[in-house]
Amino acid sequence: GGHGVPHPMPKTTDKQNGRSPSKSETVVDRLWAKQVSDKDIPENPFGGTYKGELALVIIGDLFFRRLIKDQRFSRFLGIYHLKELALNTRKLLLRTFHGSDQWPPLLIEPETFEACWVELSEALLEALHLPLPLGSDCISVAMERLGTDLRDCSHCVRFHSLLQSLKCAEDEDIVPLVHSKMSNKPAKGNEPASRGGTKSPSKNVSPRRA
Repeated sequence: GGHGVPHPMPKTTDKQNGRSPSKSETVVDRLWAKQVSDKDIPENPFGGTYKGELALVIIGDLFFRRLIKDQRFSRFLGIYHLKELALNTRKLLLRTFHGSDQWPPLLIEPETFEACWVELSEALLEALHLPLPLGSDCISVAMERLGTDLRDCSHCVRFHSLLQSLKCAEDEDIVPLVHSKMSNKPAKGNEPASRGGTKSPSKNVSPRRA
């Protein structure tokens, strides 16, 4: 995929078995990423540890997957501007670590991610119940409000707090960027954080079970 007029994401069906319908689109273009390639985005990131912009994009992609499968939002997803929704999602996520896209290492645990989605979805529903400009892209406006008018609501506060709780120690095996848009080397901020004679983490990290 390249840059151009974004197309609405197709609705998820059972036949797709929960795979992200966005794979035909570009995850990276959606999240306005500068240092990450679509090939860096794992199909199942749970149990892996990621940092920098790669962590932000993976989290954003997981939220998109949940949003388009959630029946509560289906009527708002008929017509919307993908790039605008992506930009507002990115702005919201940037608030988690003081406006930076160089996120610390995050261990993406399914239970904590699920709790994050509960708070984000409740906050979005709250935003969608407020008066919206006539003819506006409801879901994008709602996402924008979570970073402005509603940023201090209890759901938003808990959402950011839960995302911050995914932060883990720097000595975890961190997945490097292997398909950076800018070079073949890992992009700055996404190199493995471990030093010394530790084994190199592979691109695909197997989910860890508790």
